[in-house]
Amino acid sequence: MEIIGKDGTVYKFEFAHYGDERPLNMTDGETVIAEYIKSLCPVEIVRKSDDYITAVGLNTDVVRFKYTERAKWLLFPYIENKPVKHRFDSLEDLGQFDEQIKKSYEHAVYISTL
Repeated sequence: MEIIGKDGTVYKFEFAHYGDERPLNMTDGETVIAEYIKSLCPVEIVRKSDDYITAVGLNTDVVRFKYTERAKWLLFPYIENKPVKHRFDSLEDLGQFDEQIKKSYEHAVYISTL
């Protein structure tokens, strides 16, 4: 896949799988979150941990998330000095994270050019 930057630079990338492939086994809410994130940026959805789902772009974690009856959070591992779980109450609240999701993906693009 290719992305053309604002300055005309062409970024080429392909998706990678990490370690042993694990079944996603997402909750209905996690499926909604995954589709929402994918509507904002080209990512692959993988399970790298038993505890959460990860949206990966350009071999970099863009967003980690969990949505169950007891836990509803998103985490942006590389755009904050000390990553914090951003908790929310319902799937309708996802829009408040649009800028952070996009910024985290832009960071993945930047990292891939180093």
